[in-house]
Amino acid sequence: MRHVMPLLLLLPLLAAAPVAATTVYRCIGAGGVVAYQDQPCAAGQKASTIVLPDSVPSAPVPPPPSMPAAAPAPPSPAAPPPAPLPQLYACYRATDGKRYVSSDGNPPSYLAPIGVLGAISMPLARTYGPGGAGISAPGVGPTPHVASRIAGYYTSVQDRCEPLPRAEICRRVQQQYDAVEHKLRNAFQDAKPALEAEASHLRSQLRGCQ
Repeated sequence: MRHVMPLLLLLPLLAAAPVAATTVYRCIGAGGVVAYQDQPCAAGQKASTIVLPDSVPSAPVPPPPSMPAAAPAPPSPAAPPPAPLPQLYACYRATDGKRYVSSDGNPPSYLAPIGVLGAISMPLARTYGPGGAGISAPGVGPTPHVASRIAGYYTSVQDRCEPLPRAEICRRVQQQYDAVEHKLRNAFQDAKPALEAEASHLRSQLRGCQ
């Protein structure tokens, strides 16, 4: 059985055919009707052949180039450790017991009049003289009494100190930082570098309080 079809319909089939040489027959029948077919023409028809070249298999479409992987973001530099908090002490004066804050937990001893250390109310000559009662007061050192033409007898005393709790140290550092910031807002240009350096150091210390 011959398969007859117009050339336009035959070409897609030929293009899809396996890779091989293909012969197409051109047949002219009665009335000059032209037909293209894959079988030889019938007897009495004017025939000619067309040899189509082997079809070239299409090359596979290469996949799109893969995008290079984004380089991981460099790690952010670690924040420097906070500056250590200052060690502060609550000290109590041996002469009157008043409290003050110091960075020295072992202040030097000093001479103080015996009369301000809590001795009983009587003339100094009787209280501290030969056969006197003597004294017993916090901070009094073993140094012998020293005679003075101004205030009578003196003795060596030392203030008592104890470390401040961390919370109070942080509160005092914050107060110091606020004071420096206030100075910065009103400082002349030449005084600002030193104040800014001090404020930066205090900020670093306050990070240790968080």
